[in-house]
Amino acid sequence: GCSAWSAGASGRVSEMRPIEVGAVRITEPATMATDLLIAIICVIFAVDVERAAGSLVSARGLWALSFASTAIAAVIGSVVHGFALHLGVAAKNRLWKATQYAMGLTSLAILAAAIVAFADGAAQRWLVGLAVAKFAVYAAIVRRRDDYSVVVADYGASMIAMAALAIVGWVRSGAAAAPWLVAGVAVSGLAVAVQVKKVSPHARFNHNDLYHLIQIAALYLFYRGGLLFVDG
Repeated sequence: GCSAWSAGASGRVSEMRPIEVGAVRITEPATMATDLLIAIICVIFAVDVERAAGSLVSARGLWALSFASTAIAAVIGSVVHGFALHLGVAAKNRLWKATQYAMGLTSLAILAAAIVAFADGAAQRWLVGLAVAKFAVYAAIVRRRDDYSVVVADYGASMIAMAALAIVGWVRSGAAAAPWLVAGVAVSGLAVAVQVKKVSPHARFNHNDLYHLIQIAALYLFYRGGLLFVDG
């Protein structure tokens, strides 16, 4: 349920002056800290939703998986944004590739969870198959390409599809999870707008940092929605 855009590896490392802690030079301390905060929150949410899940292949189980994979991406983002000056090109490339796959898994998990929660019967089986096929195509593309636009396109498609499924479930059966998910998507959209517009409240607190804080609100909404999932 977490937004993969929360991962923090989404933006390039800024050119702000690093701070020094002993022999360690931290490139973006605020971005590193907010990434770690997101990772901690996602782990807490993943554990709580998983406890409420009947199994991993249930909507709640898949939702917990999406929080866990986003936590991994956020930790990687924290390392890259915080210690960019200590990482070689090869290390950065490996970390980015790991982030791409973690984000793809998040994208798959949120879409599959929404399908399991809001669809049933043959439609559910077909839609899950399409979600898995989308992930396979994504994995094949990112194996050869490193550009972030692929991640954005894949995750954005899953978010839109998830919101559409939630709205259908809301209209059709009054699904209790749906309004929380739709609100989460809306808040995530606000966060993306802040990042795209590069709204920076302070020289030491840039648009990525503000984006992360807004996304934490979205994470909470997704968490509340996930707890209310009922398998279709």
